[in-house]
Amino acid sequence: MATVTDFYNEQWGSSEGIAQYNRILLMLSLAIECSYRYVGDVRGKRVLDLGCGFGQQTFYFAQRGAEVWAVDISLECLEYITTEADRQHIKRIRVVAKSAESLDFAEQSFDVIYINSLLMHVDAMTVLQDCYRLLAPSGKVVVIEPMKYNVMMLVRLFSSYRKMKPKYMTFRRFEKCGKYFSSVRHSEFYFFSLLSLPLFYVFSAENAGRVSRVLERVDRGVFFVFPFLRKLSWASVWEFGK
Repeated sequence: MATVTDFYNEQWGSSEGIAQYNRILLMLSLAIECSYRYVGDVRGKRVLDLGCGFGQQTFYFAQRGAEVWAVDISLECLEYITTEADRQHIKRIRVVAKSAESLDFAEQSFDVIYINSLLMHVDAMTVLQDCYRLLAPSGKVVVIEPMKYNVMMLVRLFSSYRKMKPKYMTFRRFEKCGKYFSSVRHSEFYFFSLLSLPLFYVFSAENAGRVSRVLERVDRGVFFVFPFLRKLSWASVWEFGK
């Protein structure tokens, strides 16, 4: 049976896999923008991009003055990041081939730990507990994760990702993980705006994004009136402060 490493090396070693990855990032753009707001100013800070993929966030933080450690299990991704960093003459990126469940950095090594769609593949409690160890005083962990209970449950039946048997996060799991931290906040995305995601397959990212943002404003109003519906969103962004 293929491991998570094998799966992602295969996915990211093909043009089709790369296209799918980029499309998912576009679909998640509203949540990613929120995660950047949670992270805040990174100038002069040490950032761990855990499960970095092809490094969209790695480069975002490095270009804004952070020292970034890009960690992933896929050598395909890390080789791409290394090549692209050299091409852009970015010296503030260090790539590390390692599982998120076996980090051996020293205590209090990082000011920010950033995680995008990783916890579904690992023991979330173990990883976030270790993140607490790695955070400097007043540091933060910022996480984006697809949530378990929403309309995407039907789509996942036909997704290649089901081979990895992902353990999608729930509010209860996030809240249990939050017990290690002194502060927790979160925002949810893609309730009605989930309807815009198929548009990213048929229209330009710009036009699909416009529709997504209009529906997101509808979601904000719905969540204000019916806050329990947040639990049925596709994606959630969490900030855990030390």
